[in-house]
Amino acid sequence: GKRLDAKIRLKGTLSDHWEDEHAWSFKVKLKGRNTLFGMKRFALQAPKVRNFMNEWFWHKLLRHSGLIALRYDFVEVVVNGRELPIYAIEENFEKRLIENNQLREGPIFMARLRPFLTPALWNGEMSPRLKPIDIYQSTQYSKNVEFMKLVQMAERNIEGFRQGELPFSKVFDANKMGKLLALSDLVGFHHALQDVNSRYYYNPVTGLVEPIAYDNEFPTKPLFKKLDLTGKKLGFAGTGRRFVALGNVDSDGEWPMVMFRDKILYKKYIEALEEISDKKFLDRLFLETEKEGQEKLRLLHRSVPYYEFDTKIFYNNQRFIKKQLHPQTSLNIFFEGFSMDERILNLEIANIHTFPVEILGVSFGDDNLIKPLQEAILQSRKVRNTELLPQFGRTNIISMTSHPSKAMEAVFEEIKKLTNGLLVKAVTKRKINKKQHDQEPIGLEYKKIKFRIPRDLKWSDSLISRSRVLSRVYGASFKTSNGIIPWARHEDFLAQPTNVEKIPFILIEEANKLIRISPGEWIVDRDVIIPAGYRVIASGGTHLDLINNAKILSYSAIEFIGSKENPIVISSKSNSGQGIAVLEAKDKSEIRHTKFDGLSNPSRGGWALTGAITFYESPVLFSNVEIINSQAEDALNIIRSEFTIENTVFRDSFSDSFDSDFSRGVVRNTSFFSSKNDAIDASGSNIYIESIFINGIGDKGISAGEKSKLVVDNFEGKNSRIAVASKDQSEVFIKKIELENIQVGFAVFQKKPEFGPGIIEVQTLQMDNLEIPYLVEKGSSLKVGGDQIPYQTENVAKILYGN
Repeated sequence: GKRLDAKIRLKGTLSDHWEDEHAWSFKVKLKGRNTLFGMKRFALQAPKVRNFMNEWFWHKLLRHSGLIALRYDFVEVVVNGRELPIYAIEENFEKRLIENNQLREGPIFMARLRPFLTPALWNGEMSPRLKPIDIYQSTQYSKNVEFMKLVQMAERNIEGFRQGELPFSKVFDANKMGKLLALSDLVGFHHALQDVNSRYYYNPVTGLVEPIAYDNEFPTKPLFKKLDLTGKKLGFAGTGRRFVALGNVDSDGEWPMVMFRDKILYKKYIEALEEISDKKFLDRLFLETEKEGQEKLRLLHRSVPYYEFDTKIFYNNQRFIKKQLHPQTSLNIFFEGFSMDERILNLEIANIHTFPVEILGVSFGDDNLIKPLQEAILQSRKVRNTELLPQFGRTNIISMTSHPSKAMEAVFEEIKKLTNGLLVKAVTKRKINKKQHDQEPIGLEYKKIKFRIPRDLKWSDSLISRSRVLSRVYGASFKTSNGIIPWARHEDFLAQPTNVEKIPFILIEEANKLIRISPGEWIVDRDVIIPAGYRVIASGGTHLDLINNAKILSYSAIEFIGSKENPIVISSKSNSGQGIAVLEAKDKSEIRHTKFDGLSNPSRGGWALTGAITFYESPVLFSNVEIINSQAEDALNIIRSEFTIENTVFRDSFSDSFDSDFSRGVVRNTSFFSSKNDAIDASGSNIYIESIFINGIGDKGISAGEKSKLVVDNFEGKNSRIAVASKDQSEVFIKKIELENIQVGFAVFQKKPEFGPGIIEVQTLQMDNLEIPYLVEKGSSLKVGGDQIPYQTENVAKILYGN
C-alpha cells in the first residue's frame, strides 16, 4: 500500500481511551498534501469508545437528515507490526469535513454557550466571563483576512446570544438545530448536545451557526421507562421547557435548554419530531444503509463476535415520540361563563402536556371553528426533575427521582455557594422521601382565553356539554379535541366552605377521619359540601330526599353499603332536588344496594354538570344498584376515573344512562331499560363489558367515540334503535351478541374530522328482525364472523342524524 507520513499522538482524557494497552486511542495528522479516505486529520480508537455501531449509525442519521456528519468507519490497524483489534476511524475538524458535506468553507469552532453561574442568574441574566468561541486551526487562518472576518462575525453573534441581545434563531440555524434535538430524542441520548461536546460551523452563505454533532455514543436504551402521571421519566430534549423567557427562575438559562426560549426553534423542533416519528423515516434510512451496515457489522465481529446492533429500540422510541405528539387530551378547561351582551365565551385553560400547546379554537358539534380573540399558546407543564432542580447544573449529578433528599440538599448547598448564603432564607429547606416526592402534585398554570361567539348561534349553557376545544402541540399538525368541564374553576359554589358540621343527621369522627350519615329518612333542603380527606359512610335504612335544588358535593370517597332487604335510597320525590357529585377523591368509593331515583344534574350559577351522579377523577364501584328516573343528560357520568359497575339496573333515563369520559373500567351483569338516548356512551375510554341487556333504547345501546376501546362479551339487545356504534377512531370487539327488533345493528363511521374511522369486530352474532343489519362508512371497518362487511355509504352520520 501507499506510505503516508503523519504525526501521531495518544488521545483521550478518560480511561476508556488508554486503559487497554492493546486499544489505545490516537490522534493522526497526515503531513503534506496527503489524505486518507479524504481526511487529513482523524482519530483512531477502539469501537467501544463510541459504543460500536451506534456512532456509525448516528452519522448516517445526521447525513440522512441534511446535517453535517463526520466520516466514520471501521478499519484494520497494525502498530509496530502487531495487528490490533478492529478500530474506528473518526474524522476530525477541518475544512475537508465541511467540503465533504457540500458546504462552503467557514470557521469550525467550540462555543462556550453556558452562562457563568453567578447570583445574577436569579434575575434571569447571563454573565459569561470567558471568550465565546475557539476556532480550529487558528494559527493556519490567522493571516487570512477574509476568513478572520467570518470568525469575528461568528464571535460577535455568539456573544450577542450569550448576553441576551440576539435571539437564538438569529444566530443559529433553527431548522438544523431543531433536527438535531429531534434526532437526539430518537436515539434517546443527548450527550452531543452538551456544550463541552458540541462543535459548530459558521455558514458564510446564511450567516448562521450550524451544529456538528459527534460523540453521541448513545447507549441504545429506550427513550422512556415506566411512565407515570408526573411524566418524570420523559427523555425528550424539549419536554417541560419554556420557549419564551419569562425572566424568573422558571426560565432555564442553562445550555442546551436556553434555546427553547426561542419560539422559532421550538416550532422547528416539533416539526422535526413529527418528521422523524413517521415510520417511513427509519424504514428509508435502514434500507439505504442495510448493505453497508452488514459489512461494518461483519468487520466488527472479527473482534467482538457476539455484538448485536438492534434496530427495534429506534422504532420503539419513534412510536413513543408519535404518541406524545398525538395526545388524547392536552388541556384542562373550565367554563367561566358567557357574556350575552358582548357574545364572549370565557374559558380558563391549563396545559397538562409536557410540550407547549396552541389553542386553535372552539366548536359546538359542527365543522365551524371559532378562534380565540388573541393567539393562545400555553407553556408546557413542567416535568418534576426540571421543576425541583433549577438552573444550577446539578440535574446530571444527582437524580431527583432516585435520591430526592440528597438532590434537595445538593440544590441548597449550590444556592448557598452561589449567593454567599444571602438567598437561603428566601427558600424553605426541607427533606422529602421518594414516596412524598412522587405524590406531590405539579402545579398547573391557568390562563383566561376568550372567544367571540357569532350572533347567529343561539347561546345556552347546555352548549358546553357538546363543545370541544381543538388544540395541537405547538408546531405539530395533529389536532387534539378537548372537552370542557362545565363549571368554573373558582365558581363561588365550589369555593364555599364545607358545611357537614351543620347538617343534623351527619356525624363527624375526626379521629378516624369518618363522616357518618345516620340511618333514617331525611329531607335535604340545602347543599351538602363534604371536605377531602374523609370517608363518607351510609348504611341500610338511610333515605335522603333532595328538595329545593339541593345537591351533595363530596371531595371524599363515599361508602354507601345497604342490603337487599334494606337498601339506601337517594331520591328527589318532588323532582325539585338535584344530584350527587364526587370530585377528585383519592380513595375508591363503594356503593352497594343503593337506589338513586329522580335525580337531576347538580348546577348553580354558571356551574353545571351533565350527570345526575358524577364521579370525576374518583375511582368507584357500583354493585347491586338501581339508577332510575334520571332527569339529567347523563344518569351516571364517570370522568377520568377507574370504575366497576356490576349487577346494576338503569331505567327510564331522560337521555343517556351511563356516560364514560376518558375513563377505564368494567360493566358486567347490568341492564338498561328505556333510555331516551344511549345506554352506554364511551368517549376516550377503555371498557370491558360482560353480560349486559338493553331494551327500549332510543338511540344506541353502546356508543364508542373518540378513540375508545371496548371489549364486549355476551350482549343481548331488544327493541332499540341502534345496537352498537363505533366512531371516531374507536374499536369495539364483540365475542357474542344477540339482537332482536333493532333498527340498525352495527354502525361504523367517522363523525369528527380530528379523528379517524371506526372499527367493530364481531365473533358470534344472532339477529332477528333487524331493519338495517349494517351501516358501514367508507374507510371504517366491520367484521362479522371473520367476514369483512363492505361499505355502503360515505356518510353514515347523515343517514342516522341528518347532518
